[in-house]
Amino acid sequence: MPKFRNTLKKLLDPNITLDNSKNIYARTCPFCGDQIDLLRCPVVKSISTASSSAALRSNTSFDDEAEDAGGAVDSDSKDKDVEIAPGIRLPKEDILWDPSVERKQPSSGPTGLFTTEAANPLPDLFDNNEWYKSGARRACYSCGEKLPVEIDTRSCQLMGIAGVNRAGKTHFVAQAFREITASNGLERFGCTRVKLSESTGRELYQKYYPAILDSRQVLGPTDPNQTPQPLLFSIDLTDCEPMLVMTRDISGEAIMDENKRRSILEFLTRSDGLIFVIDPIEFNFVRERVPQELLLGRRSVNQVDLLQQCLMEVHRRTNKSVPVVVTISKCDLLINYCGLSGLWSKPPLDSWQNDTFEIDREIREMLISIGEESIVKATQGYAKTYFQAFSALGGDPIITGPTASVARLPNSDPIRCADTLGTVLRGMATKTQTVR
Repeated sequence: MPKFRNTLKKLLDPNITLDNSKNIYARTCPFCGDQIDLLRCPVVKSISTASSSAALRSNTSFDDEAEDAGGAVDSDSKDKDVEIAPGIRLPKEDILWDPSVERKQPSSGPTGLFTTEAANPLPDLFDNNEWYKSGARRACYSCGEKLPVEIDTRSCQLMGIAGVNRAGKTHFVAQAFREITASNGLERFGCTRVKLSESTGRELYQKYYPAILDSRQVLGPTDPNQTPQPLLFSIDLTDCEPMLVMTRDISGEAIMDENKRRSILEFLTRSDGLIFVIDPIEFNFVRERVPQELLLGRRSVNQVDLLQQCLMEVHRRTNKSVPVVVTISKCDLLINYCGLSGLWSKPPLDSWQNDTFEIDREIREMLISIGEESIVKATQGYAKTYFQAFSALGGDPIITGPTASVARLPNSDPIRCADTLGTVLRGMATKTQTVR
């Protein structure tokens, strides 16, 4: 009897998390990284009809003293609002389905007593026409963010992109996403479909591509005081479960700040896959050979130390072996000024597996040969670590102002941006769990 009572209590109490390994509604929130149960997520409007909303907090600043978007909530509004996550309230009329209320209703039928799923099945976001018109979304009960609709049928994986400031992460993100969508750059990795979320498409086509494609301007540095928008895309890979992947273009200054990385950027250390961008400008072998106008001032943080710290934090936080791609940016510098080349500087092979393993071996040997063995040693003990190289610009930026920050894109083609992305995605896909 005690065992039966405990089982019954787990089924009926929404505050007790069920075993996620057996829960088909278990997911990872793409925003906060918490493990959540879709059955406990309220359904809310994304197109609000409320006259005044004390709604979702602002995610526009890293400022610890920034106030919530809704400001203070007075006593009258509290009666009209519903708390959907700790400290986050929405007007009642914006709540389309409240699981805490639904679970308290008496169940009809004999099965309702023993299974919450039978009594309270997951409501379909597209089944109700009014829900569809109001842009119904499930909201994470940990952070309050509105979840993408694809999370109902796909597991969500977090892909972190880290590295020091000015390493080339922003140009990598822009070029890699362009390659995988416009020219099917992941086809040889077994990718049959890539679909950007609507918000991600707007972010890329409004913030990144006008400067790169129309003005041919080098993108400016990422603002460390702004929370980067999530970049979400769905991907289908052969012989793998379909995935919903989330990443963010985070400034190097924010990643290098221990306090921000551990508190505000907590999702980074919960990544299911990690891309760490290494800047070859930091190599003495390279600095001695490239033109002075291309050199950057020394950073306040050693990139090898940051690599070691990120690897440790990600693996300790996730308690699992995470696929990591350590990728050298601006590899055109190695080709044009250092006389270095390899398979990583040539067109890809048909077999992505052979390509990946051979490039990994080549780059490890190259780093050791030019005195950067510390980078290779930093990855020892992490089994799923691969080395890659790319150049998002393909050549030297054309300086058009007093400093290198004012520059135009060169008349050259990017090198292997999609390959770095494809390598980590294949590593992430091998451990994807089946969902309904």
